[in-house]
Amino acid sequence: MSSATANAQTEPRAYHLPEEPHLHEGHSTMLGFWMYLMSDCLIFAILFATYAVLGGSFAGGPGPKDLFDLPLIALNTAMLLFSSITYGFAML
Repeated sequence: MSSATANAQTEPRAYHLPEEPHLHEGHSTMLGFWMYLMSDCLIFAILFATYAVLGGSFAGGPGPKDLFDLPLIALNTAMLLFSSITYGFAML
């Protein structure tokens, strides 16, 4: 067997189809990013609303003000949301 035949048998053949244009690729990426960011904001809003509604209801134990430092939590939340939007814009 010749070396040309051996090389032809071991090399995989690649068949390429003509490239098709992706019409809405950028639009779906942007839509997905905004859906993620809005769901992230919604989760944090629900957590803060839960804290506000249930903040005064406790059964004689330590209250929410004893357990949580709300300004620090709000700052951490803002930093997380800002980092999410910064990362998202960097990926677009």
